[in-house]
Amino acid sequence: MKETYCIPAGPTARYDFQRNAVVLGTVNATAWGIPAAKVTNLATLRSAYELKYAVANNRSTQSPTATAARDAAWDALALALVDLYDHNLVNNAAIVPADKLALNIHGTARVAVVVTRRLLLKPLPS
Repeated sequence: MKETYCIPAGPTARYDFQRNAVVLGTVNATAWGIPAAKVTNLATLRSAYELKYAVANNRSTQSPTATAARDAAWDALALALVDLYDHNLVNNAAIVPADKLALNIHGTARVAVVVTRRLLLKPLPS
Protein backbone atom coordinates (compact mmCIF):
# COMPACT_ATOMS: atom_id res chain seq x y z
CA MET A 1 0.00 0.00 0.00
CA LYS A 2 1.29 3.44 -0.88
CA GLU A 3 1.31 5.92 1.97
CA THR A 4 1.13 9.68 1.56
CA TYR A 5 1.69 12.72 3.74
CA CYS A 6 0.58 16.31 3.68
CA ILE A 7 2.52 19.35 4.86
CA PRO A 8 0.10 21.93 6.29
CA ALA A 9 -0.16 25.41 4.78
CA GLY A 10 -0.64 27.68 7.81
CA PRO A 11 2.20 28.82 10.09
CA THR A 12 0.78 27.31 13.29
CA ALA A 13 0.00 23.98 11.65
CA ARG A 14 3.46 23.96 10.05
CA TYR A 15 5.03 24.58 13.45
CA ASP A 16 3.21 21.57 14.94
CA PHE A 17 4.01 19.43 11.90
CA GLN A 18 7.75 20.13 12.00
CA ARG A 19 7.89 19.68 15.77
CA ASN A 20 6.28 16.22 15.54
CA ALA A 21 8.46 15.16 12.62
CA VAL A 22 11.77 16.30 14.09
CA VAL A 23 11.12 15.11 17.65
CA LEU A 24 9.78 11.69 16.62
CA GLY A 25 12.45 11.33 13.95
CA THR A 26 15.20 12.14 16.43
CA VAL A 27 13.92 9.86 19.18
CA ASN A 28 13.38 6.96 16.75
CA ALA A 29 16.24 7.63 14.31
CA THR A 30 18.00 4.31 14.83
CA ALA A 31 14.84 2.19 14.75
CA TRP A 32 13.52 3.98 11.68
CA GLY A 33 16.84 4.00 9.79
CA ILE A 34 17.36 7.77 9.71
CA PRO A 35 21.05 8.69 9.23
CA ALA A 36 22.67 10.70 12.03
CA ALA A 37 23.75 13.45 9.59
CA LYS A 38 20.13 13.95 8.54
CA VAL A 39 18.99 14.18 12.17
CA THR A 40 21.69 16.76 12.91
CA ASN A 41 20.76 18.83 9.85
CA LEU A 42 17.07 18.74 10.80
CA ALA A 43 17.86 19.86 14.36
CA THR A 44 19.90 22.80 13.06
CA LEU A 45 17.23 23.89 10.58
CA ARG A 46 14.50 23.44 13.20
CA SER A 47 16.35 25.65 15.70
CA ALA A 48 16.69 28.43 13.13
CA TYR A 49 13.03 28.11 12.13
CA GLU A 50 11.73 28.10 15.70
CA LEU A 51 13.66 31.26 16.59
CA LYS A 52 12.23 33.08 13.59
CA TYR A 53 8.76 31.64 14.20
CA ALA A 54 8.82 32.97 17.78
CA VAL A 55 9.73 36.47 16.60
CA ALA A 56 7.15 36.52 13.81
CA ASN A 57 4.36 35.26 16.08
CA ASN A 58 5.04 37.63 18.99
CA ARG A 59 2.78 40.68 18.74
CA SER A 60 5.50 42.99 20.04
CA THR A 61 8.11 41.82 17.51
CA GLN A 62 5.97 41.06 14.44
CA SER A 63 6.97 42.78 11.23
CA PRO A 64 7.10 42.06 7.52
CA THR A 65 10.83 41.42 7.90
CA ALA A 66 10.24 38.91 10.71
CA THR A 67 7.58 37.14 8.67
CA ALA A 68 9.88 36.99 5.63
CA ALA A 69 12.68 35.56 7.79
CA ARG A 70 10.31 32.95 9.24
CA ASP A 71 9.14 31.98 5.76
CA ALA A 72 12.72 31.68 4.46
CA ALA A 73 13.64 29.47 7.42
CA TRP A 74 10.52 27.38 6.76
CA ASP A 75 11.49 26.92 3.10
CA ALA A 76 14.87 25.47 4.12
CA LEU A 77 13.33 23.23 6.79
CA ALA A 78 10.52 22.11 4.47
CA LEU A 79 13.04 20.83 1.91
CA ALA A 80 14.73 18.75 4.61
CA LEU A 81 11.36 17.48 5.86
CA VAL A 82 10.29 16.42 2.36
CA ASP A 83 13.56 14.50 2.03
CA LEU A 84 13.00 12.88 5.45
CA TYR A 85 9.46 11.84 4.59
CA ASP A 86 10.21 10.66 1.05
CA HIS A 87 13.30 8.62 1.95
CA ASN A 88 12.85 7.57 5.58
CA LEU A 89 9.28 7.80 6.85
CA VAL A 90 6.70 7.02 4.17
CA ASN A 91 6.16 3.26 3.75
CA ASN A 92 8.51 2.52 6.67
CA ALA A 93 7.23 -0.67 8.32
CA ALA A 94 9.11 0.11 11.54
CA ILE A 95 6.82 3.08 12.31
CA VAL A 96 3.80 2.14 14.43
CA PRO A 97 0.33 3.44 13.43
CA ALA A 98 0.14 5.95 16.31
CA ASP A 99 3.40 7.56 15.18
CA LYS A 100 2.21 7.61 11.55
CA LEU A 101 -0.87 9.48 12.68
CA ALA A 102 1.27 12.01 14.59
CA LEU A 103 3.51 12.35 11.52
CA ASN A 104 0.49 12.99 9.26
CA ILE A 105 1.22 9.87 7.20
CA HIS A 106 -1.89 8.33 5.70
CA GLY A 107 -2.58 4.97 4.14
CA THR A 108 -5.72 2.83 4.28
CA ALA A 109 -7.48 5.17 6.72
CA ARG A 110 -7.91 7.75 3.95
CA VAL A 111 -9.61 5.17 1.72
CA ALA A 112 -12.10 4.40 4.51
CA VAL A 113 -12.99 8.10 4.75
CA VAL A 114 -13.70 8.26 1.02
CA VAL A 115 -15.88 5.15 1.19
CA THR A 116 -17.78 6.57 4.18
CA ARG A 117 -18.44 9.80 2.33
CA ARG A 118 -19.81 7.89 -0.64
CA LEU A 119 -22.14 5.95 1.61
CA LEU A 120 -23.42 9.16 3.16
CA LEU A 121 -24.24 10.60 -0.27
CA LYS A 122 -26.64 7.78 -1.20
CA PRO A 123 -30.22 9.03 -1.63
CA LEU A 124 -32.61 8.22 1.19
CA PRO A 125 -35.54 5.91 0.33
CA SER A 126 -38.89 7.68 -0.14
